[in-house]
Amino acid sequence: MTAATAPITWRQRIKRIVFFFPFQLVLLHVKKNHFLLFFWVLLFGITLSWIGSKYGIQHQFLYPEYRGETNFVSFAILGFSMGGFVVAFNLYTYILHGFRFPFIATLSRPFLKFSINNFILPAIYLGVYIFISIGYQINQELNSAGDVMLHLSGFVFGMITFLILSAIYFSFTNKSALNFEPRKKRRIREETKNPVSSRLHKPNKWYAPGWRFKRWHVETYMSGIGRISLARKSLHYDKEILEKVFSQNHINASLFELLLITTFIVIGSFRENSFFVIPAAASVFLLFTTALMIVSAIFSWIKGWTITVFV
Repeated sequence: MTAATAPITWRQRIKRIVFFFPFQLVLLHVKKNHFLLFFWVLLFGITLSWIGSKYGIQHQFLYPEYRGETNFVSFAILGFSMGGFVVAFNLYTYILHGFRFPFIATLSRPFLKFSINNFILPAIYLGVYIFISIGYQINQELNSAGDVMLHLSGFVFGMITFLILSAIYFSFTNKSALNFEPRKKRRIREETKNPVSSRLHKPNKWYAPGWRFKRWHVETYMSGIGRISLARKSLHYDKEILEKVFSQNHINASLFELLLITTFIVIGSFRENSFFVIPAAASVFLLFTTALMIVSAIFSWIKGWTITVFV
């Protein structure tokens, strides 16, 4: 009996559950991503009426208006902006903490796989938002079940549209170690060091001896929607290959950030036109999105001074 066909022990099963990539990312957020969690706390607080309920802030999120009307379009715009925040959430985590999970460099379309596994917080918020929104629209706004379904389908449609557009971009631009791997691979047995450079982010040797970090162990990950795979070992990959993967992905993420920030600025410059006056809650999502992108850029330059400079 070979190792591949040997039965899996209960200890191995527990280990694969505990070190499941999505679970490890949640632990990472709780331990190190406090600034990022602050935005999620605000969103949950507003949606659940814990924050700003006396000022009607919850109404702006649960019943958005566009050009004086609440309809499929107004919810679609809100969902589209929510999709932008989710992508910014994934980019922020990937840029600041992706180096802690070196196995992602061995995957095809690394950032997309990373985003799929970073789904737990956005999924929880989406579920809470839909549940609260249904009750609010029926009990407070006295909408029919058909109108509620129409509105929420617009929200989901807008969010999925943005996620698909970003997925298309990263599918065509991001590469894995296999794309850079030469025919004659030079195998190494020690952890490698990866420099990262881009227009927005200062070049850092993510794996340099002077860069202290704890590499997070991962046994399994989601290789697709509803599909779980074993995480590969990255020790045998050539140093230069892993360097190219992270550097190229980092640059593509930076270009995507620049594109989004430029788009937000353009939209804001036409605010006198009612067509560009998006729902207030959508503006909040755009503000959070821009903040995450700016902070990820600042962090790569000044590290511990990031929050002070940002404030």
